[in-house]
Amino acid sequence: MIPGGWALLLAIAALVAAIGPALRDWQARRSAARRDPRTVLDPVQPTPLSDTAAVIAALLATVLSAGGGWAPLAALLSVYAVLTVGHRNQSNAVGAIGMLLLAAAVLRISLHWLPRTGFNVVLGVLMAAWLLNWFALFWHQQLHDGRAWTTAGRLVPIAEQLSYVVLAAALPLLVAQSAAWHALKAEAGLAQVAEALSAVAAQSGDAGAPATAPVHPTGRLGIGGILLSLITLSMSLGLFLRLRGPDARLSARRAARLAAHVALALAALPLCLLLQGTIGRSPNPLLLASLVPAIALLARIGRT
Repeated sequence: MIPGGWALLLAIAALVAAIGPALRDWQARRSAARRDPRTVLDPVQPTPLSDTAAVIAALLATVLSAGGGWAPLAALLSVYAVLTVGHRNQSNAVGAIGMLLLAAAVLRISLHWLPRTGFNVVLGVLMAAWLLNWFALFWHQQLHDGRAWTTAGRLVPIAEQLSYVVLAAALPLLVAQSAAWHALKAEAGLAQVAEALSAVAAQSGDAGAPATAPVHPTGRLGIGGILLSLITLSMSLGLFLRLRGPDARLSARRAARLAAHVALALAALPLCLLLQGTIGRSPNPLLLASLVPAIALLARIGRT
């Protein structure tokens, strides 16, 4: 693993390797516009060595970073470097790598820059899927009669398909988080028992008994955790509503409808955390999420 500071330096090196040829191209086109305007649109001079080095350095800075406060910044710089290489070479493959690194950067932000809630990984994956799907819809204006004429237009189908893949990756995370749900509640129960014993010891006048601070079953959430739970819940429901009746701009209609149900299932986790934090009890998130396909099946039967 690479320390966060070294990962940032590696990302800066990748950005320099990506932007350097682009700046030389800009200077060459500017000189050509003054000398012979007909050569302005000539193909750029390929620089495979620096482009490959930039992509590899960006991948290493994002994937192998050990974490810390610098890791998200290194990931964001790496995304910019890879997308610059993809734009300059008009490469959809490099653009897809840039979109994947963007998802990884959002996950890094959720893990290292947002308050700890216990479900930051699920939140990061959901944010990445939401952002990729939003880019796919927003960049649709870069298409002319369904044909791409800009770099953003060529990334529309890539961003849409990756949003579904990233959203599907959140399902096993939801299962793992739900499996730890009983452990979380058991830990909260032990904390309540310790609090009760401390209170009994205080009433009996046992001065030597260790004092135990009151612990709420979900006191670990805090204000930041509650806000993140609300944000996660709103993003899940928003993504569900966006995909449930797929926009004409979305090409994969069936995949969009399936992803809508996945987004709705992911809403079970922040909902359960909010219930546990407010009323002190809630069902297992996996049990609540399992109701989504059952309700969808009943709704489909009702329409037939």
